[in-house]
Amino acid sequence: MKSAEVKAFFSCSFSAGDREVNSFFRAICEGLDISCANVDHGGSEVPPAMALQMIESADIVIAVATIRDKIEGKESFRMPSAVSQEIAMAFGKAKPTLVFAEDGVQMDGFSPNFGTYQTFSRSKLFSAEFLRRAIASIHSVKLGGLTDHELLLSQETTDFIAEEASHLFELKADGQDFYWYHATQRSILVVRDGCEKLPIYRWSEFPPPSLPVNACPMNSKFELVSSSRPLNAVLELQEVSPLGVIGEVRLSPPARKGDRLTYDMEFSGRYLAPVKQSDVGSSRGTEVFGRNFLCYEGIVPVNRAREIELHFRFPREYKIDPEDVEFFVASFSHGIDYIVESEISRAEVKKSCIAGSVSFAVSLKSPLLRHVYGVAWNPPS
Repeated sequence: MKSAEVKAFFSCSFSAGDREVNSFFRAICEGLDISCANVDHGGSEVPPAMALQMIESADIVIAVATIRDKIEGKESFRMPSAVSQEIAMAFGKAKPTLVFAEDGVQMDGFSPNFGTYQTFSRSKLFSAEFLRRAIASIHSVKLGGLTDHELLLSQETTDFIAEEASHLFELKADGQDFYWYHATQRSILVVRDGCEKLPIYRWSEFPPPSLPVNACPMNSKFELVSSSRPLNAVLELQEVSPLGVIGEVRLSPPARKGDRLTYDMEFSGRYLAPVKQSDVGSSRGTEVFGRNFLCYEGIVPVNRAREIELHFRFPREYKIDPEDVEFFVASFSHGIDYIVESEISRAEVKKSCIAGSVSFAVSLKSPLLRHVYGVAWNPPS
């Protein structure tokens, strides 16, 4: 299926020295079915009135902030003034915005409310690592520019969107050991007729090197809390193991466009996430703010949500150092791609350490799709 197309305002310098850099990012956009405007303009810059008009008609804004004038008394540089102005215009028009800032460009005044940004080095543009990050970040901002209807017609097919989602991840003591408990409540809006099922998937990102033969399967529970019209909902599990569950909730009669449902799901099991260092295996870990963490837990939104709330709790008996747990956000494909610091800054995070227990309360509006929101930690030995 062909992916949905979006229109992007491509903010950039028109200097001959930046032509190759601009072509690189434009090529990625074209490969992702993003049509770019403001690329082949003949003048030195696009007049502000014309730029504003093009931004208003665009779905997203992608800006390439290359080095310009050196800032007096600093080792940093300004971006082209037109690019800076166009980023501000995009913010004023609430357009999903992604900025690629060349190393050395000052971004101190770039608010997370403006969008997200990635840094790049000209010498490493074509490296496998940066190419992966560039594609993932451009794809993410593209999703932000799609309407719910366009998402249905694209590869991000879904029957519903999540209006609100709350999650609790709690490690609980169990005699001399521990187990994980994950509870979630979601309020969803059905966006097309004939929604017969809600997919259920909960699987460990960290299967242990060896699983005991007597390991208990993960427990799961579903409850329909409310619906805008009478519906029956039955949980049908297709696969159950100590590492997770896969199934679906069958709805009868099928939900129709405009229906609203609120439901609870609960999962519990010893191997839902790592407890001890020996559970982690050969994981290279995840670097957050310069520190390496062996494991993580959290959610990856695949449906749009207006707001999410996350709660993470580690009990006193676990004896974990509060400094060994950190909230993070990262682009996520088949695993963590890269940390998104601007999204971390946008979240409201409250970390509490009371009588040896460690907890996080996180709230965030309009989370990014295909990004993991969670906590990383180093389990005690």
